[in-house]
Parts: sequence; structure tokens; C-alpha cells
Amino acid sequence: MKDEKAVGGFRLALLVQKAKSGNNEAFAELMETCKRDMYRTAAAILNNDDDAADAMQEAYLACFLNISKLEKVQYFKTWLIRIVINKSYDILRGRREHINLDEISETYADDTDEFEKLDEFSNSILHSIDANYSLILSLHYVSGYSVKEISRITSLNENTVKTRLSRGRDRLKTAVEERSRNNG
Repeated sequence: MKDEKAVGGFRLALLVQKAKSGNNEAFAELMETCKRDMYRTAAAILNNDDDAADAMQEAYLACFLNISKLEKVQYFKTWLIRIVINKSYDILRGRREHINLDEISETYADDTDEFEKLDEFSNSILHSIDANYSLILSLHYVSGYSVKEISRITSLNENTVKTRLSRGRDRLKTAVEERSRNNG
């Protein structure tokens, strides 16, 4: 068993060296060898086959573009899986940043006053959560400011802004769900 692992490790290292030198066939074989681990990692984070495939595709590209920068061949697989993890989290963040206004409008809007009721509902939900979060959410989603701009506006550290955005989205989701249960 140890001999098989050593041979597999040697083969992987050889493929990495060839791929670093610009051998596209070696790169393709390397990705084929690692795709199972890549998929398992992405799927564990994203719980969605399509998103896992997207994360893998983005990781393939990032790996292809940056493999020449890899300093230690023996850390290739760790490096690749770290890329997959980062790409998966990028996709998760992208999911969280989209609030589905269609679902809210279907639940709470009349055909005649749809926009007005949606705006009223959104404002009431936004004001029902802690002001620390509603301000950051409003600046980001309503006014369109970036994290960096919000940091300058509020004199908060960028990481604090990111944390409040994340927690605010969670609280907003909870508030919408509670309102739906109470009204439905």
C-alpha cells in the first residue's frame, strides 16, 4: 500500500513538473487525476452539483493560469484544494448577496399596488432588524456602496463591514421568514 502511494505521489509530482513547464496534456491528466477530490470538496461546501461544477471550472482556470507560480511541487494537491475551497466560498457569497424580490412581491403585493407594498414591506423588514445591520445593508443593497466605501462612510474597519453584512443578511432572512409565517 505504501509503495502504491509512493508511486502515485511520484507520478503526480512528475505531472505537476510537466504542467509547470507548459505541457497542456500533463495539465489535463493532472486535473483528471484530481477531479474527484475537487468535486467532493466543492460539493461538501455548496450542496449543489451545478455550483460544484462551476467551482471546479473556476479552479481549473485559476490553476492553469497560476501553476507556474507553484514553488513546491509536493504541495500541489493542497494548493489546488485551497483554490477549490476559495472558489466555492466565492460562489456561496454570491448566492447570499442576491435577495429574491420576486418571492417577496408574490407573497406581499397586490396587483394594483405591487411596487408600493413591496417598498413598504422591505422598509418595515429592514427597520425591524438591529440598526447596526440595517444601515450597512441599506448602504450596500439600496444605495449600492461597496464594502470599502461603506468602511469610509461609517469609519468602520472593512472586515467589520463584511461581518455586519453577513450577519445582517442572516437577520433579514430570519425576519422575512417570521413575517411569512405570521402572515401566511
